[in-house]
Amino acid sequence: MLSSSNSSFKAADGTILFAQSWKPQNLRAAVIQVHGMGEHSGRYQHVAEAFAEKGIGMLAYDHTGHGQSSGKRGHVSEYKRLLDEMDLAMGKVKLVFPGVPIFIYGHSWGGNIALNFILRRRPSIAGAIITGPWLKLPTEPPAIQVTLGKIMKGIFPSFSQNTNLDSNLLSHDPAVNEAYRKDPLVHGKISATNYFESADAARYALHHASSYDTPTLLMHGGEDGITSPEGSRKFASKAPKVKFKIWDGLYHEIHNEPNKAEVLKDMTDFIESLLPPGK
Repeated sequence: MLSSSNSSFKAADGTILFAQSWKPQNLRAAVIQVHGMGEHSGRYQHVAEAFAEKGIGMLAYDHTGHGQSSGKRGHVSEYKRLLDEMDLAMGKVKLVFPGVPIFIYGHSWGGNIALNFILRRRPSIAGAIITGPWLKLPTEPPAIQVTLGKIMKGIFPSFSQNTNLDSNLLSHDPAVNEAYRKDPLVHGKISATNYFESADAARYALHHASSYDTPTLLMHGGEDGITSPEGSRKFASKAPKVKFKIWDGLYHEIHNEPNKAEVLKDMTDFIESLLPPGK
């Protein structure tokens, strides 16, 4: 039996962050889920259900400016704030799932945040799963958009532009892409500050990959047109504790592809491989 509940926690500036958790009866481990740009935690319920079948609980939260959390859509005042929010989520998961090993699962922009959190904050976790992280983009944004962003970052940091994300590149399943387009909690905005500081964080992660020492399953869709598999490949080549897998032919959201059951099995198998005897 799986129980679910909604809750919230408060950032230092008073921003209310929405969280939800899924808890199986036979709890063996817990995962903090870190979602991508423009989306929200509710898109990962099927992942939580797959985890729960193996006794793995999950807590997911909406970043500031996303989903059911408050804040201007797509804007973060500084990247450090995202790491601070993860610190709060770490405290929350320990309250909701006491006494079990903790894992972090970050996707896309959330993968960027998760890797930087582990590198910079060195949390006490058993391992991590990272999918399709923003470490390198397939193509850079149009020059005029970058130039405008740089100008506005100095005079109007919360100035936002469209991400121009092509939802058809999320999954080969048309129903997934259509649901994304119709989801009222999904947005397509990113502020100048958020873009440039997240891009800097991607470079930071790649530069410091050799000091990354957390057991991690890093996976990327081979046909990902939203974030580049080459960024993941480069990170994994420098980080000795990273198990790297390319899913040939898959798009950005490997957890939402028609063969998602195989992807989710790899995730749960990895978590189980790191649990202590008897767990």
